[in-house]
Amino acid sequence: GKVFDSSRARGEPFAFTLGEDEVIDGWEMLITTMGLGERCELVIPPEYAYGEAGMPPFVPENATLTFDIELMDIGRPMEEEDEDDDDEDDDFNNEDAQGSDVFWEQEDEREGGIGPGYKWEATASGSEICITVPLNKDVKMKEIKVSFRTNSLTCKIGQKSIIDGDIFAGVDSDDSHWDVEKKGNRISLLLYLVKLDTRLKWERLLKGIDGAVDVDVIDVDEALRMA
Repeated sequence: GKVFDSSRARGEPFAFTLGEDEVIDGWEMLITTMGLGERCELVIPPEYAYGEAGMPPFVPENATLTFDIELMDIGRPMEEEDEDDDDEDDDFNNEDAQGSDVFWEQEDEREGGIGPGYKWEATASGSEICITVPLNKDVKMKEIKVSFRTNSLTCKIGQKSIIDGDIFAGVDSDDSHWDVEKKGNRISLLLYLVKLDTRLKWERLLKGIDGAVDVDVIDVDEALRMA
């Protein structure tokens, strides 16, 4: 067959938003089954591509299309990593969040705390609460289930419930969002809760649960099993 498009040849990754009708149905269905950094071949029949009409002059009628796809990033646009990032004191002080011990430190002056399988803290502006959840390298997009509501939050990774309950204060459910961050070998899910009252300092993430836990070292896999 003929190659009718190639982002590799252009030297620029193709970016799109799922659920916005920016790509063919086959992509909408199959991209969500991929893990971050995974490369695979997608074979898509015409009913999930360009149908009976095709896309003249590039795609003929009733064409089955084959795509060689690498999922390079999820969430925010890709940015060049700073070579010094790994030397800085960040949320994770280990090489890999996969089955390794993770040391989470909390700044005294910034609201925040830790829970089973996650860390939370206010952003620098204080207008948002950022929750960091370490992910396995092979996690699929469809396995990430997040629901933002004004007074509650649900986060599930596959069948594992990480967070499910009423949050400390109200948030803007429309502007609250999630992202996936990759730094070196570490992959994290970032949940951003946009405060309705930016002056309010959160004492805890979930109602009835203290925001700080006396745990110095957390085994991520065990923490997720407990969640």
